[in-house]
Amino acid sequence: LWYGDGPGHGFHKFKDYGRGVKPQVAGGRLVAFDDRAKRLTALDAYTGRLLWNFDMETSIVRFATLPDAVIVGRNSECVILNPVDGSIVKTLPCQLDPALKGEPGVVDVRVSDPLILIAVGYDLPKGSSHPAIESGLWDAKTIVAFDRKTGKQLWSTTAKERFNIHSIVIGEGLIYCTDSIAPLKADHLMRRGTAPETFTSTVLALDAADGTVKWKYAREYGHRVMTGRGPLAIRPYDDWSAYSYQSKFLYTGKLKEMQAINAATGEIVWEKPIGMQPLMLYDDSFINQAGIKYDLLTGKQLSASPLFKRSGCNYTVGNQNLLFLRNNCATYVDMDQKKEFSLRNLRSGCSNSLVAADGLLSVPCFSTGCICNYPLQTSFAMVHQPEVSQWTTDDPIDVKALRDEQTSLTPPIPLKPAK
Repeated sequence: LWYGDGPGHGFHKFKDYGRGVKPQVAGGRLVAFDDRAKRLTALDAYTGRLLWNFDMETSIVRFATLPDAVIVGRNSECVILNPVDGSIVKTLPCQLDPALKGEPGVVDVRVSDPLILIAVGYDLPKGSSHPAIESGLWDAKTIVAFDRKTGKQLWSTTAKERFNIHSIVIGEGLIYCTDSIAPLKADHLMRRGTAPETFTSTVLALDAADGTVKWKYAREYGHRVMTGRGPLAIRPYDDWSAYSYQSKFLYTGKLKEMQAINAATGEIVWEKPIGMQPLMLYDDSFINQAGIKYDLLTGKQLSASPLFKRSGCNYTVGNQNLLFLRNNCATYVDMDQKKEFSLRNLRSGCSNSLVAADGLLSVPCFSTGCICNYPLQTSFAMVHQPEVSQWTTDDPIDVKALRDEQTSLTPPIPLKPAK
C-alpha cells in the first residue's frame, strides 16, 4: 500500500534486541516509540504520513493505543493523549507507597473499558539493548489501577518480590498477576549456592474494583539460568499469564510448564508441559511459540507438526487467519493452507514489528543498525487483495517452459548480409 521513510512519513528506529515496545495500530493510526530518541510517533496507517510526535525525557515508556486515546506510562504517571494530534488530555499521577524507595518508572500499561493499569518498577536499567531486560526492565513492584472515565486512582498493590509484566492480565471483573522471584536474583542465589531447591510463583486474582485478593495459587518451579544468555532467554521461560473470554480459563506458567485455571475460582483444570509463551489464543484453541496447536478446554494437541519455524530474534504473533514471525526474513503463515511465505530481503524488528490490524499488515522499520545485513530496511504497509487469487496458482510456474514457448513464437532475426 505504501513504503518508505522520510521527514514527513514512515518510521525507523535502531535495533533493540527485544528491549523496545511493540508498535500498535488502532483507529487508522500506527503508533510506535523510539527509545533512543525518546519519541512517540503516530502515522496514518493507510498512507504512512506523519501525524504527530510526542517527545519525552525518559526512554522507559510504555503505551496502549485505542481509537479514542493513546495512554502513555512514564516515570510515575499516566498521560492520556488525544490520538488526533498527540496533545495531552489528562495527566494521572500515581500515588505510590512512600515506603518504596528508588526512582520509579513505568514498565507496563494495560487498559480495559473501565480500567487503566500502570505497572511501576524502581531503579530500572537505562540501557538500550537486551541486558536491560534481565536487569529488571520487565519487573514491576507495584500495580496502580485508575478509573478510565474519571481518572481517579482506585487502588494499588505491591509485590513481595516482583510482578513480571507478562503475568499481568485483565479478565472479567478480576485482575491477575504473578508474584515471583526475579531471574537476576534467582541466578545470583544459584551462583552462590544459597538458592532453595524450588522457587515459588504465586498467582493472584484481584478484584478489579478495589484490589482485594479473591483467590491465589502458589506453584513451585525448578530453576533455569535466564540471565547472561542473550535476549531470547527470559521471555519464553519466565512467569506469564493469558486469559480466554471463550473458555473462562486463566492460562499461566513458567519454564515449559502450563496450567489452565478456572479464572473465577482458582481451581486447577489441567496442567501440562506445553508452555512457551506468548500464546496466541483463538475461540477453541491456542498456539504456543513452538508452533503447536492445542485444544483450549483440554490442552489436547491438535496439530501433528509445528505450524511454523522461527529463526532469528523475536517471537510469533497472529490473527484469525495468519501468523506473523521472523524465519530469517519476515514471514507469514496461512493457517488454512498451512503454508509459510517469506517477505524476501526484509526482516521484522527484535521487538516484533509486524502488526495486523485495521485491514492492513503494518511494518514500521525496527531494524536500523541491524547486523543481519538484510538489504531492504524501510517501513511499509500491505493490504490483502482477494482478486489476486483469480489469476494465481498453487502450483509452481515452469518459467523455462514459458520462455521456450515464447522463443518458438518469435521470428528469427535475419542474419546480416556478408560483406
